[in-house]
Amino acid sequence: MDFFQKLFGYKEPTLIVAESDNWTQLEPSHDLDVTIARRARKEKWPPTSADAPAEFHCMLIVHGGFSDGYLEVNCLGKPIATFNHEQVADTMERMRADNGLRMTAVKTTAFLDADRWIVTVNI
Repeated sequence: MDFFQKLFGYKEPTLIVAESDNWTQLEPSHDLDVTIARRARKEKWPPTSADAPAEFHCMLIVHGGFSDGYLEVNCLGKPIATFNHEQVADTMERMRADNGLRMTAVKTTAFLDADRWIVTVNI
């Protein structure tokens, strides 16, 4: 941290990866399949299954205010899921408490099942 950050009271964020006890399965869609398949090709994932899913991080972005906004899960620059405030109030509160953090990472797993990607997010 440099002198000016200390002078203006800047604090480093502590919430690097948003974690939860809940894993939420995303609704299957064509856009989700295309995005996850693209990521699998790009990162050269080995074959996946329900017992051995691919584990990776996606971006979690706050849109709107912390009291009434929503969270968007973003993978490779494309939104793959949206959660309203009621669904993720605890996560949004932790982000707000961490200096109003607007973006962080979220743990994600995916596996291919009968030509559809099954994606879960730790939120």
